[in-house]
Amino acid sequence: MNLFMDKDFLLTTKTARRLYHEAAAEEPVLDYHCHLIPQKIT
Repeated sequence: MNLFMDKDFLLTTKTARRLYHEAAAEEPVLDYHCHLIPQKIT
C-alpha cells in the first residue's frame, strides 16, 4: 500500500523520481514570488 505523501509524492514517472532524488532533493526551496525583501530573508 502506498502512503498518500510518501517520498515520491507527485513524482509520477521513473524519470521524475530519478531526477529529483539524484539532483534536486538536497537543493533549498526558492520562492521567487513571495513578495518579501530578499535582504530580510537571509
